[in-house]
This record gives sequence, C-alpha cells and structure tokens, in this order.
Amino acid sequence: MTTNNRLAHLSSDQEEAFDYLIRARDLSANQRRWVGVMRAAFHKQGHLTDRQIETMENIARSAGVDLDGQDLFALAE
Repeated sequence: MTTNNRLAHLSSDQEEAFDYLIRARDLSANQRRWVGVMRAAFHKQGHLTDRQIETMENIARSAGVDLDGQDLFALAE
C-alpha cells in the first residue's frame, strides 16, 4: 500500500490571504497562531471544514478585512 504524501495546493490568492493575516497588526499573537494552525490543517486535510472556514473569516474580520460577501477561505470540500 502506498501513501500519498503530496501537500494540498493553495492558490496564490489563498496563500496571500494566509500571509496577510499572519502579518496583520490588528491580530493578537494567538489569532496569528490560529492562522498558522489553519494553514497546516489545510495542507494536512486537503480542505478546511465549515467550522475552520468560519474561524478564518472571524479572524479576517478582526484584522479589518472587509469580506463584502466574499468567502476568502472557500477551501471546503
């Protein structure tokens, strides 16, 4: 039996969204840590769950991102 060890691929826009949030000054260290956790979860799972997406959107709002109805983290299966 073989195991597929490939990492899930984030689009450049998704990578930029994660990077932006990690560098956001308006976030606490704990929120930045959660952004890193969510990025790692995506790479491990290949997607984010609805709850994880909701968490990321809440963090984005804390960083002052105007989602304007957009789903920045539309990474769910």
